[in-house]
Amino acid sequence: MEKFELAIVGGGPAGLTCAYVASKLGVQTIVLERGNSPGTKTVSGGLLYTHVLKHIFPNFWEEGFFERVIERYLLTFLSKDRATSLDFFDTTMSKPPYNAVSVLRSKLDRWLASRAQEAGAFIATGVRVDELLKENGKVVGLKSGSDEIRCDIVVVCDGINSLVSKSSGVLKEWKGRQLGIGVKQVLRLDKTKSKKGFS
Repeated sequence: MEKFELAIVGGGPAGLTCAYVASKLGVQTIVLERGNSPGTKTVSGGLLYTHVLKHIFPNFWEEGFFERVIERYLLTFLSKDRATSLDFFDTTMSKPPYNAVSVLRSKLDRWLASRAQEAGAFIATGVRVDELLKENGKVVGLKSGSDEIRCDIVVVCDGINSLVSKSSGVLKEWKGRQLGIGVKQVLRLDKTKSKKGFS
């Protein structure tokens, strides 16, 4: 049975950023990721706002983990037979530290994992956490099959359908008014057409 100060469930952006910050502060940290590597079991992606990122990773724009800078927003309200759009452009959003960038989660998560490991975090992949380990009503670790990991603190970052939060009773079912629906479309273009369209 292993012992850590901090165990983080989930190797996505939230879990890996938490691991990076904690490890930089000297906290002995383990990240438990269900996928074979961070970024293989993603359910989101596309747009990353940089408001917090720039404070945690100064000069992040020099790291090359994102695809494009987002300089313009188009918000469209739809009804059955009408549409109204708001088009927003700001030249300051095209300069570092930017307002938002487009990302591929596999690339972003690999970058965050490498930063967390450089800071001292241990990342265990292919590990499904089944439940919280409790003693006398206090969380003292995690269970994965017959294995136990003891820790002082647990941070659960395994996404909107958190198995750990549900099994522990922390999270009940989501209600419709608590959720939103996002639509993402991925188009494949050859590099010359892609660069021409965004220059």
